[in-house]
Amino acid sequence: MNTLSIPQQFGKYRLVEQLAAGGMAEVYLAVVRGDAGFVKPVVIKRLHKHLGSDSQFIQMMIDEARITSQLSHGNICQVLDLGAVEGDYYIAMEYVSGEHLGALQDRARKLEIPIPAEAVVYILGEVLSGLDYAHRKRGPDGQPLGIIHRDVSPQNVLVSYEGEVKIIDFGIAKARLRQVQTEAGIIKGKFRYMSPEQAAGEAIDQRTDLFAAGVVLYELLRGEPHSLDLSDAAVLRKMRRADFDPLPRPVPALLRSALLRSLERFPADRFATAAEFRSALLEVQRQHGRGFDRTALAELMHRVFDEDWRARRGASRPGLLEVDTDPATSPYLDLGRMPGAP
Repeated sequence: MNTLSIPQQFGKYRLVEQLAAGGMAEVYLAVVRGDAGFVKPVVIKRLHKHLGSDSQFIQMMIDEARITSQLSHGNICQVLDLGAVEGDYYIAMEYVSGEHLGALQDRARKLEIPIPAEAVVYILGEVLSGLDYAHRKRGPDGQPLGIIHRDVSPQNVLVSYEGEVKIIDFGIAKARLRQVQTEAGIIKGKFRYMSPEQAAGEAIDQRTDLFAAGVVLYELLRGEPHSLDLSDAAVLRKMRRADFDPLPRPVPALLRSALLRSLERFPADRFATAAEFRSALLEVQRQHGRGFDRTALAELMHRVFDEDWRARRGASRPGLLEVDTDPATSPYLDLGRMPGAP
């Protein structure tokens, strides 16, 4: 792992804060500066330096950027740039000022602030809107791209302080245009959100994302994550059976019906499409007559992450909008020379 000191110039970007690190890449909050005082915050996903000479990992990053760059939807985080700085490959992505859904759930539970069912239904409806778009997306040749996210989870759903809901991280997404394909029997994704067929290493289709969205819905209605006390092997066995404990509190019958259908063990028994799943949730909203929208979600976010909390978070990011860069010293990469480039 090659963790950079912060802040640091990285090509045309100024890295301000490390947000996360995984087996493949590190994620940073950064800014890019232009003429006339233009400053834009972005997120940089940077391949670990020790993987920079591995053509497969480089191709995986290119695949992620290629897939996400095809998607332009309000519920999907946008890819802005792809390149390398002194051999360090990166993707620049849209910055969303907010928190991931898991953080919202965790903090709300600690503060004993309930997330109402209507908020849960609204959030999942927005997630399904983004998934429906991605699942139906066609390429320039008019053929379906065949995108399957494969990693729908609370950590990959961002909720902004203004009430936006955005899906992130298509890093292991399956698609027709992906150059690096997953071998049969290889499992990718977070175990607690896998469909039975994904957990078994079997062939999957877009209904695996609907099962994962159902697990997210289940956890939000449950009020906490499931199976945290189990080993990975035990979780995989449980997911292969689609085995879930009953919810600890009652929910409207129509919502319960939609949840159970999304969590069916066999794909043929689930919703056929994300749009169908979303329509079922919209019917829940219609029948119960309790509207919930982006404004209401923003109000919930501001209750859970209050002004003091957000001020402390902002204080950890000094110079977010004041940093300077020198474009004359910023190296750029000819993407035409990158492995797998068209």
